[in-house]
Amino acid sequence: MLQLASIVGVWGLSVVTLLAAASLAILGAPERHRGGMAFVGLAWGLLVVSFLFGYWRLGAAEDLRTETIVRVVQPSVEQSLKWNTRLSARHVEQLISQSREPVSKKWILSFGRRPRFLQSLERRQASSNSSAGGAACGLLVTGAPRYESNGTGFNSLHVVSGDGLILETYDKVHLVPFGEYVPLGDFLGSLDIAVARGSLESGPGLTTLNLPGLPQASPMICYEIIFPGAVAAAGEARPGFLLNLTNDAWFGRSSGPYQHFASAKLRAVEEGLPLVRAANNGISAVVDPYGRAWACSPRMRLGC
Repeated sequence: MLQLASIVGVWGLSVVTLLAAASLAILGAPERHRGGMAFVGLAWGLLVVSFLFGYWRLGAAEDLRTETIVRVVQPSVEQSLKWNTRLSARHVEQLISQSREPVSKKWILSFGRRPRFLQSLERRQASSNSSAGGAACGLLVTGAPRYESNGTGFNSLHVVSGDGLILETYDKVHLVPFGEYVPLGDFLGSLDIAVARGSLESGPGLTTLNLPGLPQASPMICYEIIFPGAVAAAGEARPGFLLNLTNDAWFGRSSGPYQHFASAKLRAVEEGLPLVRAANNGISAVVDPYGRAWACSPRMRLGC
């Protein structure tokens, strides 16, 4: 049924869903009129057409996998421990350990106001080149808070080269109300409403990342993936895939991570683009343009 989104998007799927729900109400009415039964036939007919279209589209789907290697790292750090500074070094080492590969090595680390982590990456890269005869290291894509000299903060995504240079940065555009900022701050500020870790600013707009050796990517942080028609920059070249970094530890052990992943898969089908998704304590996956998960984090396979 999800495949219909490739034509009519999430709004079309919503219309079909509402019609199907309304048809059940008509069937439960004390009196059934001819017009009402025609409506039921229309609603159920759309359901059948949607199913048959999806069956046909998946049957005709191509295998779009390539030789490009992408390692998605999921540290599964509990939210209560995420900002514990005494554990930050352990978290970084855990990410580095999970990111190792037999030949080429990729590291995930935290930086921003901690440049020593970038220096650590440079030392590891130099050591890797020495032992591997100068073999190049892959790109690192990670999320980290970013602060300007005036103290303005952003929730950011960074693309880092193997030698520790920041090649690209994307600042989150759709911030979470009361989680990352206070809406209508001038009015609500008098009510002494606070944001947990300080108010952040929205980025300048959607962008397309240029990733050396990879297709261009459309970056999204956290719930930015749920906004239909707002996951790719207008006026720029169409990206080769969607890239979603999120910390789903906020949801705890609830249906939240599954709902968030379902929305992400819907966006892949709607846009007709593959999706690479890394979710701390959520569902990390690589999804094709048909919503099929090629790979999925083992802890959350139910969502795949």
